[in-house]
Amino acid sequence: MQTHHTGLRLVNFEPISYGCRFIVSLFLALIFVFIGLAPCDAQETEKIPLTDEEAAWIAKHPVIRLGVDPAWPPFDFINKGGDHDGFAADVLARLEDLLGIRFERQANLTWKEALAKAESRKLDVISMAAQTPDRETYLLSSATIFTMPIVIAITLGLLVFLVLILYGLGRWQTKSDLEAVFGARRFRITILAGLSILVA
Repeated sequence: MQTHHTGLRLVNFEPISYGCRFIVSLFLALIFVFIGLAPCDAQETEKIPLTDEEAAWIAKHPVIRLGVDPAWPPFDFINKGGDHDGFAADVLARLEDLLGIRFERQANLTWKEALAKAESRKLDVISMAAQTPDRETYLLSSATIFTMPIVIAITLGLLVFLVLILYGLGRWQTKSDLEAVFGARRFRITILAGLSILVA
């Protein structure tokens, strides 16, 4: 069976020296970067259409107090330079451009402290917070940005050990016991290179 791969190929490069390959590769990379950036520059002038009520709220709150999870890479984290980084930072930067607002990150907060400040109304927004019944009492959730399965990777020996211990302690005896611990999800155990991966 033959596999068909699509994409850019540079053909018949064998007789060309390594230095020429590097120059040609760099040149092609720069062309594609500039081609890729052109639509982004055009989009920078776009604005999201707002209702009168939304526009009035933004006029009253041009700076929005933000709480982040400092240690959840690559989604939301504080990098070594002390800056907000990750997927959430990119989304929030785009929202700043589209809405004409500024998010002001509250520095040196743990995730637990950020949630507590949000509950006491000392923060306006929490980035990348999963929706839970407890949080619904004090947070309004946006539409889901992305979903991610829960994955636990452990060695096969540890998986067997945990199952035996929990079964021996009477913790996991039926399917409903597993559902009580993890919720009503379907589980799949995959053995990969000596690791057991439990996907919920």
